Order: sequence, then structure tokens, then C-alpha cells
Amino acid sequence: MGLDMFIAGVRYYKYDNLEEDNIGARKMEETVELAYWRKHPDLHGYIVNTFAGGVDNCEKILLEEKDLLRIKNAVNQNALPKTEGFLFGVSITADQQATLSQLDKAIDWISIKEEGFFKQLYYQASW
Repeated sequence: MGLDMFIAGVRYYKYDNLEEDNIGARKMEETVELAYWRKHPDLHGYIVNTFAGGVDNCEKILLEEKDLLRIKNAVNQNALPKTEGFLFGVSITADQQATLSQLDKAIDWISIKEEGFFKQLYYQASW
């Protein structure tokens, strides 16, 4: 148990670009995990407070590239709010480089435009 957090990317196929899988079903979307954190409550608190109005219901929080850049800036400036919760653990400053690397991966993914697809990002946590 504890705080698990991730950023996922969804590639939605445009209708005229639907691909079939091995049984002939047409794929409408693909989801990829772009970032994962285990017990980084300060980052979680920042995302929930900044992009979900402080409402923490373990629901998907839609993000845009500019939002990821804002999160990255807050991490760089050590501006994440001290956040506590049941079994959340504690954020470790030593993990800053790994956090930035994962955010860069998500930024790279969303910034690459692909013909025939619409892309979207979301953050979600569970505990």
C-alpha cells in the first residue's frame, strides 16, 4: 500500500487511420506509461493543487505540454509543497534528477506530432 503515481499518454487513432489487431478488431487508442513514482507526495500535492483545484479523488487529471513544463519548473525551483497523507511516505530531494528525467520523457512524447493521431496526457494516483 502507498502512493503510486503515473503520467500516461494516450494516442487516439483518427477514424480513417484505425488499425486492426490480430483478430480483426480495430484499435481506437493506445495508452503508454511515460512516468511513474512511488511515494512522491510533494509532487502529487503540487499536481492536485495546481491542476485539479485541490480535489484528490484518484481520478485522471488531464495535462498539456505547458502543464508538464510548469511542473518541471516547480521541481527545478524546489517549489513543491510539503504534502502528507496516509501511507504517502516522504519526497526525497535526491530523486529530483529522476523526476526531471521522467517529465522530459513525457514532454518529448507529447511534443512529437504524428499524422493520423490525436495525443493526450493524464496524471493519476492511487493509494
